[in-house]
Amino acid sequence: LILEGELELGQSYANDYEATKASAEKLVRAAGLRAAVARPSIVVGTADTGRIGRFENIYGFLKLIGSGRIAVLPATSDASLDLVPIDHVVG
Repeated sequence: LILEGELELGQSYANDYEATKASAEKLVRAAGLRAAVARPSIVVGTADTGRIGRFENIYGFLKLIGSGRIAVLPATSDASLDLVPIDHVVG
């Protein structure tokens, strides 16, 4: 969890995608623009059908679960997975 005032706390990022999103948010804030920054988590298919156009990132993992090749999730029993339908992000 990174709050609005916590963009420069010396944190590291897991990949270039995360780093570029943080960099873009810093640029918008530094410009003094009035903006709403949305930070969706894992974006999936549409809310009405659940249809997914491409299977990348989390989808590969979900396909392994669906095929039965992974039977146990590598997480604690109280872990949550934040999935957001694409139309809630771009709507």
